[in-house]
Amino acid sequence: MKKFVFGGLAFVLVLVVGLMAYGAYLNLYGEKIINQRMADKRLSLSGVRPQMRKMHPNIQFDSITLKSSNMADAVAVIDGRVMDIAVALNEEVVEGQTICTMYNGEYALKIQEIESNIMGAEAKLQQAKTDYERYQRLWEKEAAPKEKMEGKETEYKAALNQLEALKAQKEQQQLLASYQTVTAPISGRVLLIYQPAGSFVKAGASIMLIGKNGKLSFNMAMDDILARWCIVGQHGRLSFSGKHGNTSFKQADIQKVYDTPYGIGNRGEEEEVMTTVISVEPPLSEPAQIRRVTWEVDNSAGILDMKTYTDVDLRSEAEYERLAVPTEAVIWQGGRKLAVMILDEESALQLREVEIGIIDGDYVEIISGLSEGDVVITSGKDGLKPGMKVKVKVEES
Repeated sequence: MKKFVFGGLAFVLVLVVGLMAYGAYLNLYGEKIINQRMADKRLSLSGVRPQMRKMHPNIQFDSITLKSSNMADAVAVIDGRVMDIAVALNEEVVEGQTICTMYNGEYALKIQEIESNIMGAEAKLQQAKTDYERYQRLWEKEAAPKEKMEGKETEYKAALNQLEALKAQKEQQQLLASYQTVTAPISGRVLLIYQPAGSFVKAGASIMLIGKNGKLSFNMAMDDILARWCIVGQHGRLSFSGKHGNTSFKQADIQKVYDTPYGIGNRGEEEEVMTTVISVEPPLSEPAQIRRVTWEVDNSAGILDMKTYTDVDLRSEAEYERLAVPTEAVIWQGGRKLAVMILDEESALQLREVEIGIIDGDYVEIISGLSEGDVVITSGKDGLKPGMKVKVKVEES
């Protein structure tokens, strides 16, 4: 009986040990399979091949400052208070036209005081003249000494000089008083009103800006690689819609044109204005790393003012065929280094530095670093590292 019991226990023990060994084997084998599958698992990404594209250079400016070469400030010549603004913003004026009146009561008081002194001086002059003529007659008759006659002559000339000096002072004060009327220094449009009615200004302060802003200009220092797309005479379009950040084309700019005859056809924040490259310094024929490019802006609609606009796009009307990739494929590495993630022959990722050129909306020119046969990653770039195995679906760009 005991023999059967011990035999059963031995069998159960062997069975338990066998099951445990089998479980350990399955566990190790399962981990191996899982690790192998994890190693074989690859991320699914999207990519494109660089292609030749027709592109229009598109330059994005953080800010531009528009200026006019034909403008002048109407300046206060005297101290005074602005009493009346005779013209409105954007109104056309001609040179010499009254645009503002000022008031300084000191000039009226001084003129009144001088006129009173002139009356007294005229009376003294008349008396001095009478005395001089009388003594001259007496001297001719030898009834008065010559010294007396000469003294009266001196008194007469002094009275005459005093009267002339008072008249000159009156003319000076009248001239200063006339400066209470401020006139337009040149013909043009009222571009800015610095001083509203009621404000007190000192002599030399600007009251208004008058000019012709139908043609404005701005300039920008640019890397040679971008400046080379700016050919003198080349046309482009400026847009102020704030597509890449802030909206710099404020409601006030739009409303301004609706208050004038120039509002017809205005497209609001979608407005575009024509530009022309008028100079590149140094010229493109000379080697340089930095060039200053100047554009002329057609503001015949009167929409723009001479001020700074932020977040501005300039799209050239010139068309070029260049090797390009989508902008989302480009990785910024800091400084001026740019790169893209490409797929090599072993389906592994590699980081490759590139040199870019013009940007046209969603595409960027590749000057060096890529060829048409490469596959460039466009999706899920965050977290990717060189050497990672991936699956890439190549899309038509």
